[in-house]
Amino acid sequence: MQILLFGKPNSITSTLEEMLGSRQEWTITVVSSIQESISISTAQHEDKSRSYDVIIGNLAAFSRKPNELVRALRQQFPACPLLVLYSYRKPMLIRPLLEAGADGYLQNGHPEENVFEAVRTVAAGSRYLKPDFTYEQ
Repeated sequence: MQILLFGKPNSITSTLEEMLGSRQEWTITVVSSIQESISISTAQHEDKSRSYDVIIGNLAAFSRKPNELVRALRQQFPACPLLVLYSYRKPMLIRPLLEAGADGYLQNGHPEENVFEAVRTVAAGSRYLKPDFTYEQ
């Protein structure tokens, strides 16, 4: 699986890179800015063999609002499943991320098994939400 990991250089992004990279069948590309993602998006359009199965966005430590980051990633990669991680627990805060284009949400700090499950679920085209809530709440 080809994974694009978007996140500022911090302990969360480093942990995710290490965790995801431990899966030999997964290839991880890390970018830390929207500008880098634009460059990758352009290259992806030119080289179809370089497409991603899923984008994981660690939204922590950015100065932009999380839902703005989701919109920007969605704009750059409109057809790629997008899983976002952030600190929100309440559905009223998570919902705008989903409305902005996220296909899944996982609160930072979940165990490795949840991260792997979220990646597989979103890459397969299904919605993933932890903490659990229904979108209608």
